[in-house]
Amino acid sequence: MILKKYLILNIGLFFLLINYSCLDNNYKTKQVSGIYKVDFAYGENNFSSEEKNKYSGVSLTLNKNGYFKFSEILSQKSEAGKWHFHDDRLSGLIVLRYDNGAYGEISQCIDLGCFILVTIRSNGELKKLPFKKIHH
Repeated sequence: MILKKYLILNIGLFFLLINYSCLDNNYKTKQVSGIYKVDFAYGENNFSSEEKNKYSGVSLTLNKNGYFKFSEILSQKSEAGKWHFHDDRLSGLIVLRYDNGAYGEISQCIDLGCFILVTIRSNGELKKLPFKKIHH
């Protein structure tokens, strides 16, 4: 009888742990998903005024189903693809995998939804374009 209760308790704890990790993943996915817009106040300040004008209207949408889309194609990449957390969700790293399959990158998602840095090639240099979350 004691063994049966112990077994039921352990099985219950096991399912609780599994469900908690799924709930935690869903919570963080909801935190990160939304609409982001380029905001040069948050990134490296190595963009020329011409580049700032070019990229200032660009937006990035991360949806809850794991898809992303830029408002325009950046630096000869595809404009859309899938996103997911890299390894552990606590690191705040997300992976953007473009639809053309030729390019994947790990982007820092700082403070789970505050802003995302996306690497682009501009004027022959690799630069990090900062996107700040504007809408959930």
